[in-house]
Amino acid sequence: MTIQPNQEFCVPYVEGDGVGPELMSYARTVAEHVLKKCYGEQRRIIWKAVLCGEKAAAQYQGDWFPEETLNVIEQYKCALIGPITAPIGYGFKSLNVALRHELGLRASYTRYVSHNGNSLYVLRDNSEDLPIKLEWQTDSFDGNLLATFLKEELGVNKVPLAEKSVMALKYISESGVDMLIFSAIELAKSRNIKRITIVHHANSLPISEGSVVRWALSSIKRYSQNSDENSLPKYVDDIAIDVCSLLQFFTQNRTEQGDTIYISANYLATILNEYFTGSLGQINKVSQTNFGNDICIFEPKHGPLHSLVGSDEITPVALINAVVSLFYHLDCFDAANCLTKGLFEAEKSLKDNNISFKQFQETLALTLG
Repeated sequence: MTIQPNQEFCVPYVEGDGVGPELMSYARTVAEHVLKKCYGEQRRIIWKAVLCGEKAAAQYQGDWFPEETLNVIEQYKCALIGPITAPIGYGFKSLNVALRHELGLRASYTRYVSHNGNSLYVLRDNSEDLPIKLEWQTDSFDGNLLATFLKEELGVNKVPLAEKSVMALKYISESGVDMLIFSAIELAKSRNIKRITIVHHANSLPISEGSVVRWALSSIKRYSQNSDENSLPKYVDDIAIDVCSLLQFFTQNRTEQGDTIYISANYLATILNEYFTGSLGQINKVSQTNFGNDICIFEPKHGPLHSLVGSDEITPVALINAVVSLFYHLDCFDAANCLTKGLFEAEKSLKDNNISFKQFQETLALTLG
């Protein structure tokens, strides 16, 4: 998306539940301040409130996920989403997952900030691998049918299929991997990132994980050959590293080689996300960007945190990081860089993870200027 000077642009937002309204109000204020600092009156956000979650259920007679919300997000092609309560029996793990499903947001990336201030991105496909939940109990009709087929038709006898057991199908496609590589290259170009690393577990799963590596390297080679000199970074590395080796490297050696994008199949990306969240001390500080062909939504990875409503213990860092990604999406690069730097300096000066919301606001105000 290209924003011309002196242009207002509309961004739908969902306040969210629990601590969401307070965090969203603050995040919007910060976004407006940074835009004004970087561009004066030339660029301005017009915020458009839409409902999803508890407030939607109250206003739309029990509908937690109104069609109107989808229509608005589809119209404006982006949205800033606060933490949303998951209704019991809705059919999805959360309404955030439902949003991604309904809007066709096939992929996502999560950004972490290292101890040295480098950005580490974990990019994954949300529609493939084990999380698509193709799994069966062998004592069910379908499970027994599959077990019989594996034994009698495919000759799978290496593993005894016990009477009480389960099976899961790991599904990965070449088109899905190609989409990931294309997205990684576009992300690298927009953020001036000099390293893309393919993370795999081909030692244990040579066909499925090995195909991820093979297809990914093939896509990188093809995009490199088909691009002119200025459209594709020459510094995109065709590096593939086993996930165990990568985690061992980070555990033993905290030094990094600059901003990096890690791509992998969905399940390994979950492992990377959990590792980076814990090792970098970023619980409740991480945001996620979900995207499809032409729509992006930006959200914190933490939930509504109902127990912290009204307290001074909440942290807005995850939602502020979501605003950074929103700025990049809107081609507001100066604003994104300004907020990234201000947020890093604020956290660096505070150090303690148990700071109050008020302390954080005061410190970020100083670092942003």
